[in-house]
Amino acid sequence: MAGRNAGLLSLIPWCRQASSDHGQHPGGQRPCRSMYSEAARGTEIFCNRTCCPLGGLVLLGLRRLLGAAILGALIFDFDGVIADSEAIANTVLAETVSDLGHATTLDQALTRYSGKRWTDVMTEIEAAIGRPLPADFSSALKRATLDRFRTDLKEVGGASDFILQFAHIPRCIASSSSMDRLQLCLSVLGLEAEFDGRVFSADMVARGKPHPDIFLLAAAKLGAKPGECLVIEDSAGGIRAAVAAGMTAIGLCAASHIRDGHHATLRSAGAVHLANSWREVEHIARQFFQMSR
Repeated sequence: MAGRNAGLLSLIPWCRQASSDHGQHPGGQRPCRSMYSEAARGTEIFCNRTCCPLGGLVLLGLRRLLGAAILGALIFDFDGVIADSEAIANTVLAETVSDLGHATTLDQALTRYSGKRWTDVMTEIEAAIGRPLPADFSSALKRATLDRFRTDLKEVGGASDFILQFAHIPRCIASSSSMDRLQLCLSVLGLEAEFDGRVFSADMVARGKPHPDIFLLAAAKLGAKPGECLVIEDSAGGIRAAVAAGMTAIGLCAASHIRDGHHATLRSAGAVHLANSWREVEHIARQFFQMSR
């Protein structure tokens, strides 16, 4: 290994500022000794020396060449985490129920229907309007929701920046939404390439959240152990699913549908961390993956 490591010295960015803890190179330039030694041991991802501005990128390559695995994975829920879609979807639902004769506001739709199984939601709506729903209710609602996404959908502020900052960590989406809805929303947000081939829907598993099936599938596809996965969720059911899968869960309360009391709900569901913004998620993730800026 020593000979192999020595042959990789040329990949290390040279330090232009002299320092007593930097090794001298025959050519007069100084490689960051700490970065090189940590890369050889495979214990760090980033060099934190300010004199090595490209340290993180080169160290990532060194670790791959040295055979050191990058442990862990990021698993994102989608609606209310990456896409600020929950308020839009529930607005369309409220409008649709109102058109059926039962006046409903966005807040009422969030309180009554959010986080419930769709069959239970339809039962509640039928009880509210006093008659069976039209046979095409679900399909018509889905079309109206997707149409609204095409014109109104935005990301949860800071999501794409976070995704780009952690591009070197294996990642995927694990969502309760249908695959066609996920693909449309990713296209609208311009994030298709960031998750190409790594989008998993509850349609792919026997049991949806709060069961752990979709998260276990995601970890297996990424080649990560459940205990090495960091899950970002906005719903109690999603948090419970992550906990049941043996993963660390962040409860993100940053989207426009979040209401008072949601922090306590996510904490009760088992969220290890709570975050009000993607900047706060970044701090937690850096600690989880033991990275330094």
